Amino acid sequence: MAKAFRLSLEFRFIDCACKRTLVVPARANFDDLHNMIQACNNWMNYHLYNFELSLKGKHVRIEPLWQQVELEKFDDIPSVCSDEVRLSDAFSAVRLARYSYDYGDGWEIDIKVTEEMDVPLKSLPYCANGEGDCPPEDVGGEGGFLEFQRIAADFEDPEHEYMVNWAEGQGFERFNIDACNQRLSSWEDLRAEVSD
Repeated sequence: MAKAFRLSLEFRFIDCACKRTLVVPARANFDDLHNMIQACNNWMNYHLYNFELSLKGKHVRIEPLWQQVELEKFDDIPSVCSDEVRLSDAFSAVRLARYSYDYGDGWEIDIKVTEEMDVPLKSLPYCANGEGDCPPEDVGGEGGFLEFQRIAADFEDPEHEYMVNWAEGQGFERFNIDACNQRLSSWEDLRAEVSD
């Protein structure tokens, strides 16, 4: 058995909804969590990302080391390397975090720890539930996603065929928990790393 967290993930959308419930190993780090979110959303992992949360009483940004070095800082929020902080270290004290991905499209996902549990390591990570579709990469933020959904649903729209083909090339798929878990099940390296 392995310690795990049940996480509720909800996009910060105004006019649509996208939620996922992930069960993840407590010993994973935030770089692992980023990769699990990428797999769950069927994203291609080619944009910048970070997590923000309170760590030891201070508001911090958790991001990859290369990103800390390459990007000019625009604020005074301390930065911590994403592969150096385990979920167990952070989520034992705090229950909320925010994940930001693709600073152009501006995706923000609120993460809430809803339960600590013991589960068989071989089952981790997995998606327990979900609602709504995840936006495809580079769709142009929530406004672009809404426009994409409108065109994709309108077979008479002159851009319908183009938009559907474009989205397929971006890896877009309607939410399917089995497909999501199939992608998450390929985490053999992660399972080995967190097995003590």
